[in-house]
Amino acid sequence: MNQIIAIVFLFLSIVCIIIIELTNLRPFGVAYNADGINRIILTLSYSYTAAYIFYFLHDWWPMRFRRRIAQNYVEREMRQIKELLRLCICLLYPFSSISETDLSKDKFMEIVGQTDLMEPSFVGSKTIIEQLNTYKKEITGISESLMSSYKGTMSRKEIKFIDQLLNSFFIANNINPINFELQDEYIDIYPNNQLNVCESIYHMYKKAQSIIL
Repeated sequence: MNQIIAIVFLFLSIVCIIIIELTNLRPFGVAYNADGINRIILTLSYSYTAAYIFYFLHDWWPMRFRRRIAQNYVEREMRQIKELLRLCICLLYPFSSISETDLSKDKFMEIVGQTDLMEPSFVGSKTIIEQLNTYKKEITGISESLMSSYKGTMSRKEIKFIDQLLNSFFIANNINPINFELQDEYIDIYPNNQLNVCESIYHMYKKAQSIIL
């Protein structure tokens, strides 16, 4: 809005310069006092035009350049968040075709409900829960960095997504997995939040699919 106002004043200044310098028109007449007012308007118009040109070359253009670089950085970080969420899905459901947009939530939740997060993952020597916590830490770090340092260059959708991600069940809570070492009759009643965490991961991955380029 401020930029629009500045451009309007620039346009008016140029119009005043053209009228007074290049035509015989005098907005306030040709009397002594009127001529002085015309000269004041002309001087102010020249001054404003010069100031705007200086601002454009010294501030606006370099700022646009820096903003473009910042936006490229934000896009790379958002893509990294998307990839980390994809890896979380793969970790919980290794045989899923997660590249497809029709990944079934019901099938996903059925599989993760039977997955022992204390078992070794296919990534290195870590257990599934340890690797999930590693991804979670990376996602949190990237998200907090974006919100603290690059919020001004992010779109409204990106800001909303990162805010939802930071407040999601997956990020906001410690993972308390299902204890499959218990007897069958106690497994379901033993306190855990595994399904809530996995459902949160699924929802955030799906939201990332629709937002991130």
